[in-house]
Amino acid sequence: YVRPNSNPDIYRQHSHCVQFLLDQADDTDMVIVLGDYNLPKLSWCFDHDLNSYLPANASSEQEITLTQSILDKGLSQVNNLLNSSGRLLDLLFVNDTHRIESLEPPTALLRIDKFHRPVVLKCEVPSLTEAVDDTLFYDFKNCDAEALNDKLASVNWTSLLENCEVNDAVSRFYDVVNTVIAESVPLKKIGRTHHKCPLWNRELRSTRNRLRKIRKRYLRNRSTTNKQSLQFAENEYDELRNSAFRSYIGRLESNIKRDPSSFWSFVKSRKHGHGIPLDMVYGDCRANGFRESANLFAEFFSTVYSNDQCDAAESTPNNPRLLHLPVLEVSARDVSTALATLDASKGAGPDHLPPVFFKHCAPSLTLPVSIIFNKSLSNGVFPDVWKIASIVPIHKSGSIHNVQNYRPISILNCLGKVLEKMVHDVLYRSVWHVISDRQHGFMKNRSTTTNLMTFVNVLTRKIEKRQQVDTVYIDFSKAFDKVPHSIAVDKMRRIGLPDWISNWTLSYLSNRKGFVKIKDVNSETFDIPSGVPQGSHLGPLIFVIFVNDICSLLRCDCLMYADDLKIFRTILSPLDCCALQEDLSAILDWCERNGMQVNISKCKGSEVLERVNKIQDLGVLIDSKAKFNEHISTVTAKATSLLGFIRRNTAAFEDVYALKTLYCSIVRSTLEYAVQVWAPYHNEQINRIESVQRSFLRYALRRLPWSNPTELPAYENRCRLINLKTLANRRKKKIRRLFIFDLIANRIDCNYLLQNLCFYAPVRSLRNRACLWIPAHRTN
Repeated sequence: YVRPNSNPDIYRQHSHCVQFLLDQADDTDMVIVLGDYNLPKLSWCFDHDLNSYLPANASSEQEITLTQSILDKGLSQVNNLLNSSGRLLDLLFVNDTHRIESLEPPTALLRIDKFHRPVVLKCEVPSLTEAVDDTLFYDFKNCDAEALNDKLASVNWTSLLENCEVNDAVSRFYDVVNTVIAESVPLKKIGRTHHKCPLWNRELRSTRNRLRKIRKRYLRNRSTTNKQSLQFAENEYDELRNSAFRSYIGRLESNIKRDPSSFWSFVKSRKHGHGIPLDMVYGDCRANGFRESANLFAEFFSTVYSNDQCDAAESTPNNPRLLHLPVLEVSARDVSTALATLDASKGAGPDHLPPVFFKHCAPSLTLPVSIIFNKSLSNGVFPDVWKIASIVPIHKSGSIHNVQNYRPISILNCLGKVLEKMVHDVLYRSVWHVISDRQHGFMKNRSTTTNLMTFVNVLTRKIEKRQQVDTVYIDFSKAFDKVPHSIAVDKMRRIGLPDWISNWTLSYLSNRKGFVKIKDVNSETFDIPSGVPQGSHLGPLIFVIFVNDICSLLRCDCLMYADDLKIFRTILSPLDCCALQEDLSAILDWCERNGMQVNISKCKGSEVLERVNKIQDLGVLIDSKAKFNEHISTVTAKATSLLGFIRRNTAAFEDVYALKTLYCSIVRSTLEYAVQVWAPYHNEQINRIESVQRSFLRYALRRLPWSNPTELPAYENRCRLINLKTLANRRKKKIRRLFIFDLIANRIDCNYLLQNLCFYAPVRSLRNRACLWIPAHRTN
């Protein structure tokens, strides 16, 4: 309990106590810190990335001290049950948001205190997982690639594949390839008791076994000699294990830039969970085992798709333009380059053939793959085997036992993705100029930043003129999963694409199937009757073409990022309100014709809907006055929390530059996301953001032998020690200037922003040679 209006030093002392608690805790321990902190003005907003609540308006010294000091230690706030006054006094900090959540109790045992609502704390205890049999897999990384290529090159692929249908050709291809693999690639076994600790080696295992024997001998005969032998063996084992751990950490630090996945494997090894639990629940159904769990996931994931296919004939008006796109013919050189440049670190798809296999065997597989690709394109048929997706459930938030708290991640076959990538590149070059310039999603040289910069620029200009701008945010429900295939293909025809690509795309989209995979257990296969394939190269472009005609229906200004749509209009009279309402009606009518659904509960702005004073727009919190105070507070808290994550997982790290790599990729990238839009200009905000990097420097340089640890060198000098720029310096001299340079050099495709640049062109030569000038503004 902290009294109201307490001195900030009280919160600092509390932070030191929490740090002491964390120092005593094990990696597998649950840490829970809760109490009445009496900060009634502090509000919290949920962050889906962190699965916790972040302070949205921390301004007083007490609020800033508490939030930064606690979040910096890797703890997260999970309580959001407001009291009768609409305030949150009781805060609940935990170290694992996936295992611990706060809930509102169904009934109260005692009379409810109007200032402090009762909270139920639910802690997930890791459940036992089902025993999995030994797994055999082909060790492509250690196979004889030369011998494998020789066998594949000896096959007469032309006679085998030429005179048959596409699906038959693919089937023959896999038969030969799988036979050659079985003959040439060694098998590797992973047992169910396989030790996953990367520092485990033969010497350490032998020492451990010897220690166990000596301990058993001592338990039988507790003589002085046996006791001394046990102590010596324990010391030897501890020393060897510590040495192995230091060597492992050293390798991890040296490889962190080249192989970032090794760090995330290290983090995963420190976590407490054992993957998906056995007792999964979906509605009234409860699973017992991986197979039943996989089928529950399959049942849930299949519900997002739509079986109702709208009439394509009424979807869009005819467009007489014809885009030039001759039938694509893939050359052997194109296929060879595509296979040779595959990412060998990726896993295998449903066909069990990983990219590393195709990369090693690119010389011998170029011919058969090019034959199959060209046969598919000329016949307008996408192979059925490449339409099957392996789906892995990933936990989002909430109970880990509820399948509805998971999202699906689709894994596709490698060769299918190579083919669609080639089609995507050709198709994009033909249609990019047809796509509305208001669409910033999945378009080259456009991004969330260009979308936000355009919107905020319009907004600030209207605010300067003291005009009202009404904005409505439209959220389409499961938009990517509900696209009717016939309408999507019909729209491709109506923008002028030839029949060959339309027919091939219809084959690519239709008759898709999926199954859920947990460990090595697969669910029953289910149909995917709608939507664009998740995890594909071509799917996002098809979706952009599908929604492209929305902008032409609207009278108001609008901006899109994939399926995120916002429409806005300057309100000068009631007629402008009517125009905005007409556009909303037009969007609903478009949804009716195109098989889409609007998620009314997530749409913000209109009086009929919910009017809000702030909203998360593409990751940036925008308020009604466009001041970004709450966004700066939130993003600083999020970066502090991420820095706490780094500190919690790198206590054994000694390499400063490895820590710098983690900081720049995880923390600094968060502080600089879309910073061109919301860059601070008040010193208080600048210093708050800079405090995150100051905290990192104190941690990264903690092992340096400072002559006087209480009086460290200036912040700028410490930055130079590891070649870091201050965040304010980066915003001013790098990020802003680089954005403007890219805009002028056409590396950013946004005509609106380019037209609003103020070029300095004096009539006669002056000393001031600046090419741009900043116009004066009335507001801040």
